[in-house]
Amino acid sequence: MKNHILSITFIIIFLTLIFTETKSNIKNIDLVYQQSSIIKDTVNDIKLDVFPNPVNDFATIKFYIPDNEKINISLYNLLGSEIQNITNDFYNEGYHYIKHSFSDLPIGIYYIKIEGKHYRKTVKIIK
Repeated sequence: MKNHILSITFIIIFLTLIFTETKSNIKNIDLVYQQSSIIKDTVNDIKLDVFPNPVNDFATIKFYIPDNEKINISLYNLLGSEIQNITNDFYNEGYHYIKHSFSDLPIGIYYIKIEGKHYRKTVKIIK
């Protein structure tokens, strides 16, 4: 009888610990979700498009930024190495267009990344 009481007591303590731990994890998951939502909202503020895509010798890089700030736009290869810095200048809020030469690039897949103080976005281009 004592063994059964000890077993039941142990099970109750074990289940209480699991419930407490699960409840704690749910709070942590909620916090991560809330933080992700904030990041997601800022990512949606910036826009980046390259056309035509696939690119020819020249393409237009169109971007929108929601604030006045310094913007860096760079071209990367598939290994993540920066190949070219396209611009690193101050831009006012709004849409901007940059005509850029891709004539010296071999055929392949590349990424263009735009970065500001609070956001970044990457698009894939094909040459």
